Amino acid sequence: VSNLVRNKMKTVRKLKWMLVLMLLGWANLANARVYWKPQTGNDSNDGSTGNKAVKTWARALALLSTQADDQWIYLAEELTVSSTTTMDGAISGHANARIKRNNGNGSGGVYMIRVNSGVTLTLKNILIDGKRDSSTPYADDVRSMIVGSGNIVLDNGTILRDNWVKTEDDPYGGAVRLWDGGSLTMNA
Repeated sequence: VSNLVRNKMKTVRKLKWMLVLMLLGWANLANARVYWKPQTGNDSNDGSTGNKAVKTWARALALLSTQADDQWIYLAEELTVSSTTTMDGAISGHANARIKRNNGNGSGGVYMIRVNSGVTLTLKNILIDGKRDSSTPYADDVRSMIVGSGNIVLDNGTILRDNWVKTEDDPYGGAVRLWDGGSLTMNA
């Protein structure tokens, strides 16, 4: 076999490997989100779709930490906080965790997070996005991001953004809605 043929064969092999590596990278980007269903998810799932959603915050965060910095956890059903909880979204070597509303939460839940009376939810190093943008029409089943009669603490590094508000006097809109003695503390 001539040197010319050998060189062409080497070039073809290199191109094949480059194509494989590119496809693997694109596949990783296509699945670069983690779906989280705190009520019905299963931590043995990979979180790649709503039907394969994980159950716990720890599992969602662990899956997110294996991906690139611009990835999201999609909250696909309402999270009910019934015991004092801290959700720290710090990921070593990556940007902080980001949670995005998954189109009405997919389960009829109108809120993203509900904090029960007598408990405290502390959010730290986390961005929560209500997914309100000009390309998404307002849905009647979408309300505040965080609600409840418990105590909500927004600690260092916490950002709440892009929430739904139907009208200026909508009592169910806004990032946080409290009732029956609920409290909000914002730490610098």
